[in-house]
Amino acid sequence: MDDEDKASRKNRIKQEKKALAQKKQESLNEAPEYVVYNTKGKKEKESQMNSKKEQQRRQREEEEKKQLEKKKQHIKEQEGVQKKSRPEPALPPYKFFLKEKLDEGVEEAQAKELWAKLSLEDKETYKELAKEDKERYKREMEEFKQVQEIEQRKKGLPGKKGGKKGADGLEAVSY
Repeated sequence: MDDEDKASRKNRIKQEKKALAQKKQESLNEAPEYVVYNTKGKKEKESQMNSKKEQQRRQREEEEKKQLEKKKQHIKEQEGVQKKSRPEPALPPYKFFLKEKLDEGVEEAQAKELWAKLSLEDKETYKELAKEDKERYKREMEEFKQVQEIEQRKKGLPGKKGGKKGADGLEAVSY
């Protein structure tokens, strides 16, 4: 009986192996359908992800546009306010003459000699330019001072008006 049991066991094992092999084969044959089904799901997920990415991209673009508009608005508001640096000082008449001669290709040493030989009437044109430049400087300096006062008030620094503020942000009061 032992031999018969062994033989039947071997047959059963062979049959089970054949059944497993058939199942594997069947599953391999069915795999393309599963893959097709799975790729459909992937395509749907990819399209959803792409639409989400597209929405995020659009939101970023809108935010960038808003920031750009804010910057433009800020620039428009600042147009009336002059830059914070001091204006260039007014130039003397000789500097206008020198600049003109250097543009013509004359050397600086020769320009000095020409200035010394220049008549008072000819120097008047350069004096007029210097006078206009001096007025420009005064105007820009006045604007600069106004901007500085505004900046001091914004920062809470003591200026012509107001007192010093303490650590608590309150102005010191003397009695």
